[in-house]
Amino acid sequence: MRVRLRYLTCKLHLRPHQEGALKKKVTAFDILRAIKESVQSNFGNFGAAPLLLSMQVRYYDEATQIFILRCPRDSFRSVWAAMTLVTSLGGSITSGNSGGRDSSAIKANISVLRVSGSVRTCRLDAVSILVRAANELEGNNRRPDQESLMAASTAFYQAQISSAIQGV
Repeated sequence: MRVRLRYLTCKLHLRPHQEGALKKKVTAFDILRAIKESVQSNFGNFGAAPLLLSMQVRYYDEATQIFILRCPRDSFRSVWAAMTLVTSLGGSITSGNSGGRDSSAIKANISVLRVSGSVRTCRLDAVSILVRAANELEGNNRRPDQESLMAASTAFYQAQISSAIQGV
């Protein structure tokens, strides 16, 4: 039997008042680690067991702070709940009296924008959000049509392929 998956389009909200937030770069690994730690601390070993190996950040855009997270269908609501309880990224858990993260952690919140059953639909949603954000920056407040979404989606995949080739 195959594992059925859900894809969550999410937005990372960094708190701009923090001094170290601009110095440290947030990576997909930091996001995934924060979500896994939140699942572990809120649902324990029993709740975290089916999630820890199958969760994956499929895409992360640093400019807009949008990412796509893959998780099992049976427990995507637990992942969603754990993501809303995330308060910081990038620090390690301290064992002292502070009871929280160390000072290198970046304070952030995560919100889920959409849940879908296929990565294709989730990708189109992410591209739609990115096109809408680009239009707002240009002063264009119109909704993107299907043709411009497909063109942006094609450009998105070409950029991913070229970065993967250069990385090899």
